[in-house]
Amino acid sequence: GFMMPSRDSENVDRNAGPVYKQHITPVTIKQLNEAERSNSGDNFVLNGAQLSTVTVVGVIQKMETLSTNIEFVVNDFTGSLSMKFWLDGDEKPYKVTERLAWKTGTFIRAHGSIQSISGINTLIAVGIRPLEDFNELTFHRLEVIQTYLHHTRGVLNKGSGMGTAPMTTSGDDNGQAVGVYNGDSIPPAVTQLANYVKNVPGNPQGIPRQDMIQALSTKFSDVQVNAAIDYLHREGHLYSTIDEDHFSYCAA
Repeated sequence: GFMMPSRDSENVDRNAGPVYKQHITPVTIKQLNEAERSNSGDNFVLNGAQLSTVTVVGVIQKMETLSTNIEFVVNDFTGSLSMKFWLDGDEKPYKVTERLAWKTGTFIRAHGSIQSISGINTLIAVGIRPLEDFNELTFHRLEVIQTYLHHTRGVLNKGSGMGTAPMTTSGDDNGQAVGVYNGDSIPPAVTQLANYVKNVPGNPQGIPRQDMIQALSTKFSDVQVNAAIDYLHREGHLYSTIDEDHFSYCAA
């Protein structure tokens, strides 16, 4: 789970922010691809923090077993990432058995450190396991958002897991429960869109923008629905998945 960072006073690049030495940082592949080297060149930096160990959740797109390592391409619907897992010559039999579950098309969680290989950000994985529950994909995204908010906005307010006012339940014109924000005047299109997307069955690829527009077309114009999508996205209750026109709902 998400853990608050601790500073390591040794080997710190003073111009690159705190180092997260003892904690695993949840990230998306897009974030890893965009991570840059610190001024010293010894570490990678994301949102002002130096990365040590990171974890990603995605699907294996390509996999090739070589004599000394296994090379992967992993995709989490925000981008694709090169990943390498080094093989141990004295590997225990049960470890070999575990690796049989690593196949193309399998959703996995991997953790390790990021390195630049031939100019490409590459995850050097030290642990890989298949997902047993697809809720872990959603939970990972929530952890990514929480970590991002902590790095960019500081400590989150009490009572709000997303850095904004908490979601409550209210009734719309049809008596259905919809999500609204405490203390704000929210347009009806936003509350009804929140009610719609949180009841759509989970899909790793997310809900297409056009489906949301169509679902609310009898009450709201395309412009109103797009504005509602942008509002929920900006406030952290929708996150984009495979592109900027597919979203998943992440509010409680």
